[in-house]
Amino acid sequence: MNVKRFLLGIVIGGILMVLLIGGVAQQFGEKLSVEHKSTFDVSIQASPDKVFDVLANVADYPKWHDDMIRGEKTSEKDGLPTFRLEMGRNSFTVTTTESKKPERVVREVKHDKGMYTGTWTFTLEPDGNGTKVVLAERGQIPNPMLRFFAHHIQGDDYYVRAFLWALQSKFEDEHAPPKKKKKGHSEHDESPEHDESPEHDESPEHGEDEHASTDSAPHDEHIDASHSAPSPSATADSHKQKDAHPPASASAAPSGSAAIPDAHPPAPVRAVGETAPATSAKPHPPQIETKPAPAPAGGHHQN
Repeated sequence: MNVKRFLLGIVIGGILMVLLIGGVAQQFGEKLSVEHKSTFDVSIQASPDKVFDVLANVADYPKWHDDMIRGEKTSEKDGLPTFRLEMGRNSFTVTTTESKKPERVVREVKHDKGMYTGTWTFTLEPDGNGTKVVLAERGQIPNPMLRFFAHHIQGDDYYVRAFLWALQSKFEDEHAPPKKKKKGHSEHDESPEHDESPEHDESPEHGEDEHASTDSAPHDEHIDASHSAPSPSATADSHKQKDAHPPASASAAPSGSAAIPDAHPPAPVRAVGETAPATSAKPHPPQIETKPAPAPAGGHHQN
């Protein structure tokens, strides 16, 4: 219940605030004159003829004026056209009453619901290589509240300034040089060509060389280790001097062959008096043993 009362209080307070502001605006608006005057001018880098042609084509105003949504020609009388312009939720009838190329254009502007009526007079003067455009407005706002907001919030010359600034921007955009690409963008654009350069193509080969050299390092170490180890024949001779029965893996190694690690498990240990089994025609690769096997306990055994 308290929440409902609180929300109801907010709504009532908002309504009272709106009525208060509206009443104040109404009261102050009634003290303002129904008619107002404003004048504004801009310099445009274009000839008076070109500027006049743009002003004469009211139907194209929405193409360069952001506040205007749609423009169309509705009628023409004595060579003077009438247009209809839409601006947001508002629509206006624009009638040309005077046209003297390239010096002067006079138009009457009327809001479709009577909220505004006025006269807009354009004067074009040569200004060096360009044109000075002067827009003089003489408008009437019957509603006191709208008068208050137009005078104290927006400003009487708001729409005049907005129109001339949009007109000036149109010609500036047309005569502006093409934008140059930034340095960073140009380097980015050239990156595909750089990727296709010979230096970039050689990078994989260079990477393969490094990989190959890295892979060959363990192989070289293996070769060096094999060469540094004693040969199987020398090991066998030393075993014969100490033991009549050397290990089978060492005795089966051919003389002068390179020693490589054996992937097979070592030969099983046999008891004293047990003879070694017969070996196949193709012996297994010899096993490297850096130390001779110790003699069996109890002395040497002879067959």
